[in-house]
Amino acid sequence: MNTFTLAVMLVVASTAAGSYAALLIELPNGELRGRDNGIYYSYESIPYAQPPINDLRLEDPVPYTERWEQTFDASKPPTECLQWSQVIRVPDKLTGSEDCLTVSVYKPKKPSRIALPVVANIFGGAWTFGSSLDDGVETFMSRGNVIVVKINYRVGPLGFLSTGDNVLPGNYGLKDQRLAIQWIKQNIDRFGGDPENIILLGFGTGGSSVHLQLMHKDMEKLVKGGISISGTATSPFAVQSSGQELAFQYAKKLGCAKLKSSIKLKECLKKMPADNLVRGIKYLQVFEYVNFGAFSPVIESPDSEKPFLTEFPIETIRSGRSAHVPWLASYTTENGIYNAALLLKRSSNGRAKIEELKSRWNELAPYFFSYPYFWKRSERDNHSRKLKQQYLGYRNFSVENYFDVQRMFTNELYKNGVEAALDAHRKYGNSPVYAYVYDNPAQKSFAQLLSRQKNLFLGTGMGDDYYLMFSNPLRNPLRVDEKISSVRLVKMVEQFAQAGNFSYENCVFPDNRGKRHFQLLAIKRTYCKVMEVKYLPDIVSKNLPRSPLISTMKYTLFLIACLCTTAALGDDLLVQLPFGTLRGRDRGTYYTYESIPFALPPVGPLRFEPPQPFVGEWRETFDASKPAAECLQWSHFVTTPDQLTGSEDCLTISIYKPKNASRLSFPVVANIFGGAWSFGGTVQTGAREFMASGNVIVAKINHRVGILGFASTGDAGWSGNYALKDQRLGLQWIKKYISFFGGDPTNILLLGFSSGAASAHFQMLHEDMSDIKGVYSASGNSLAPWALQPSPREQTYELGRLFGCGTPRNTAVLKDCLKAVNAVDLVRAFKHFLIFNYVPFAPFSPALEPEDAVDPFITKPPIDIIKSGKFAQIPWLAGYCQDEGIYNAASLLAKMPETGKERLYELNSRWYELAPYFFSYRNTLNKRERDARSRRLKLQYLGTRNFTLESYYDVQRMFSNEMFKNSVELAVDIQRTYGKSPVYTYIYDNPATQSIGELIAGRTDLILGTAHGDDYFLMMNSPIREPLRPDEQLISWKLVKMVEGFFETGQFVYDNCAFQDNVGKKKFDLVVIQRTVCKNVQANSLPDAVSDHKPKIPIIPT
Repeated sequence: MNTFTLAVMLVVASTAAGSYAALLIELPNGELRGRDNGIYYSYESIPYAQPPINDLRLEDPVPYTERWEQTFDASKPPTECLQWSQVIRVPDKLTGSEDCLTVSVYKPKKPSRIALPVVANIFGGAWTFGSSLDDGVETFMSRGNVIVVKINYRVGPLGFLSTGDNVLPGNYGLKDQRLAIQWIKQNIDRFGGDPENIILLGFGTGGSSVHLQLMHKDMEKLVKGGISISGTATSPFAVQSSGQELAFQYAKKLGCAKLKSSIKLKECLKKMPADNLVRGIKYLQVFEYVNFGAFSPVIESPDSEKPFLTEFPIETIRSGRSAHVPWLASYTTENGIYNAALLLKRSSNGRAKIEELKSRWNELAPYFFSYPYFWKRSERDNHSRKLKQQYLGYRNFSVENYFDVQRMFTNELYKNGVEAALDAHRKYGNSPVYAYVYDNPAQKSFAQLLSRQKNLFLGTGMGDDYYLMFSNPLRNPLRVDEKISSVRLVKMVEQFAQAGNFSYENCVFPDNRGKRHFQLLAIKRTYCKVMEVKYLPDIVSKNLPRSPLISTMKYTLFLIACLCTTAALGDDLLVQLPFGTLRGRDRGTYYTYESIPFALPPVGPLRFEPPQPFVGEWRETFDASKPAAECLQWSHFVTTPDQLTGSEDCLTISIYKPKNASRLSFPVVANIFGGAWSFGGTVQTGAREFMASGNVIVAKINHRVGILGFASTGDAGWSGNYALKDQRLGLQWIKKYISFFGGDPTNILLLGFSSGAASAHFQMLHEDMSDIKGVYSASGNSLAPWALQPSPREQTYELGRLFGCGTPRNTAVLKDCLKAVNAVDLVRAFKHFLIFNYVPFAPFSPALEPEDAVDPFITKPPIDIIKSGKFAQIPWLAGYCQDEGIYNAASLLAKMPETGKERLYELNSRWYELAPYFFSYRNTLNKRERDARSRRLKLQYLGTRNFTLESYYDVQRMFSNEMFKNSVELAVDIQRTYGKSPVYTYIYDNPATQSIGELIAGRTDLILGTAHGDDYFLMMNSPIREPLRPDEQLISWKLVKMVEGFFETGQFVYDNCAFQDNVGKKKFDLVVIQRTVCKNVQANSLPDAVSDHKPKIPIIPT
């Protein structure tokens, strides 16, 4: 095995071991191993309490202290706590295990910071069913900004049965939650979580649980705040005054007859098989799944050993004894769907169950609305009559009146509880209190499940917001607008975890403290708004259909009528532009819209002319599903003798948009490809890494190259720079039309690589570019020696001679002659200008134009423009790789067929001939000056040695410095001296296993260093770099996050290294990016490409 292969294997193995190590966590109990779920790690079923079985049944939870002798397997999903589940359709609804007190931790594989905020999640389920298994965490994990911990706790009789005394005080489920929160506080740092930054988030009775936990003053030491979705501690189902009567009634049904003491009752229930104890729930159900939460939290006896709740929550809030932390409460406009939808089920007689309420209302209403157990029969009947009168008047229960019944459930069970809690907190609390109402009906919701009918439209039901944060199979697939709302809600939670305040998109939540009127946010389908109201909005039925039971056709038409803001509920592949409609392509995780023309085809009379904006009209849908054609070129990377590829009709934009849209308006990365001004195209790289992150749109600009892009006579008649003008028009197109694709035209970063990086810097020299956010030049800038050709006339006249155009002194005649030449023949002539392999690298490149040219792109040297300060004053990031010169030098390692020796040896006899072409001074110096420059270069880098394999690395270093590094240093120095806007720089040093060097040399037995593009191709993926090593995958993600972070903050940060502005500095401030670390460095000059860490020669021994 050769040394290089072994080294690579060791790197890959060590990185894989690092990935495996991430699954191992050391806890006080011992070591546990999680599971790799692709974009996140999970550590599930971790016990936080002793199993509540045998003697520990119906007791307060006891902390788990057992030591693991072997690695604990945390790769398996948790077990539900033993329950009689509403969502199981078979007659025997029993599921779960009595041994269930666990937490499950979910951590992003690529976290956005070292210590992540923590979302502790408490599930809902009417205190009777549910578990931490219920919902997914993918939406949170895909963004990488928080850790999620899901808490399992006891439910039903095992969690909440109480005799109202200190024998069976009850509230075991709440005490389980509290112990789990303490566990999270003590252990989450071991998973990368911040124990000082924990928020509670619960749904339904989980929302009530969050609020009930906050009734404890000492929660201030454990959590940062709470979010209660569709449930509060003041909801009527949240707390009962006592459970004694129910406990004895239940024990009797289970066979514990003639018991007069709580002690005997407890003994009987502890001896009973757990399955029988929980199955008894069915005996308490008087109508479908009603009573919804027979066993629930209760007020405990003050003489209990460790009571959880000794007074009603409203009293705790009013007394100021609740935890003073921020709290957010929410409800949906038709929250009562959860309770009311079952009334639309059909009875055995074919009639809707709502009809049964006509004869059973006074019997069932106390169960529906959780009347206090201590109410007498007359009090219950009286309250039931009042409710019916309030919502139905003198009408009876029927399908036609269903929406008023649903409104009753919404107000009485949810909205009123939120209002009572907000009112108490705003008057008596001293910590922020927020609220929102969500109004965007789901296409698939609980309504269909509960009613067993598909064609229902009931409104915005319980969980329609929550399940956009915590995914549930019931809700898939989401509509486009729901995907957007999903990310906005997740960002709302993330912001609270990170900053301590709430905002949804552009709406900042107002604090209710001390306010006379309620302040809340209304979250709609496509917008949000802040409301100030005397009472929380009541639910009206005028925006719902007349009947909830409608035909399939009417259901579809109703949805379209109500949700018409996106055509046909949102066809993401169709985009309407002023030119007509185009159709893109679904790429799995993102959409592409490719080959969109931004200019008229530069053919015929438009060849060698500035681009003309596209003004066509598509009569049929434009097919934007096919990759863009490269502009016609003689390509360095085509390996056949005829290196011609592409088309003259090529001025197009290709747009890449994340499918799981994280916002309505995306920042935009406008990308310019590289290729020595001579080859390349938008198809040479992908945008996979940006799309996987899902936070930006990428727009790639195709432009002319080589002869067609840069031929020029240097006068006003043929001024050249058509490629740069193509790019400029492409950028203008993006600014004008990117909003049609969901992009933000005010938030564009221009990213270029190599000659594309120099292009981006050239574009920046126009002051009117100040309306883009910034420029990122990777491995190139306008001061590079190859960036500007001093005398384009010579090459263009030579081109004319090749095609028999003579030597006309009239530019127009020469231009017309070459316009008439077949484009393929014209571009094939490119090879005539190459004298040594693919040297010179850029025979046709940008040139200065005369002042009298029509709309010239550049008329002064870039260095003069920068010194004048008349350029776009926007942030500029210039990056380069440690061994950039690999791109130029690797070809010297290709073997000459006639001798079998490397081309490098040819330089011994041809150095003075070739060096001026290598380093772009052939046309700037006379023969004597060229020879002197060539002599100095050789002496500086090789001394008196010859060109051999032993001196190769010094030759490569020469190319790195002279062609790349030195110009970065000069450009940063000039801009920091004369510019006002931030200028940043970095050096990248992490050699790729497969790089551009091996491709150029045509060899695989090389070890060369960190090559041209080794950083860039981690952002814009390229086939030559596949597959990436694990360390490269991580760097890729960090570079993408660096770009995304710039959009959010205006600053560049790589991992934990914040880039420092060089403006006004005496020393260079740069970031050094290496395989596993980054560091901020100050230096008098930018680092040189040294060779001491490389082997003696670049050829790997076999």
